[in-house]
Amino acid sequence: RSVLCGLLGEEFWIQTARTIGFIVVAVIVCIIIGIPLGILSGRFESVWKVMRPTLDAMQVIHVFVYLLPFVYFWGVGRVSATMATMVFALPPLIRLTNLGIRGVPEDVVEASRAYGANELRVLRDVQLPLARPAIMTGINQTLLLAFSMLGIAARSEEHTSELQSPKLIS
Repeated sequence: RSVLCGLLGEEFWIQTARTIGFIVVAVIVCIIIGIPLGILSGRFESVWKVMRPTLDAMQVIHVFVYLLPFVYFWGVGRVSATMATMVFALPPLIRLTNLGIRGVPEDVVEASRAYGANELRVLRDVQLPLARPAIMTGINQTLLLAFSMLGIAARSEEHTSELQSPKLIS
């Protein structure tokens, strides 16, 4: 595949590497933020009561609406596009992690507690392994949503230099 990128030209290879880097950074940061928030939401109802309307708002509002504050504070470019991508791609990971933790059978959790496991051990050895399919689905959805934002990221990257040095019309 790298031969194909090499045949298409150096600029194509540079853009491909930037795109892959953009996606990797966005998805890794989403995982670092989303899985712990999903675990907290799955284990504590009070966290979920706050998180649910927030996630609903994040999914209902169009991406261009929350792109505006990022552009205002950080300008047009990779940083704003990455942050908007993370806001767009984060809700499914939190929701599916929450769903996975809540979907662990209560009798299995009770049995582990009955054998003397503390809460951290219940989470690490019982809930997370049983919630793994849902968590992996959330990571998959986050990756797909991050890919769907590539158009905005590419456009912001393409027009950064134009916006930083405007041409005067004579």
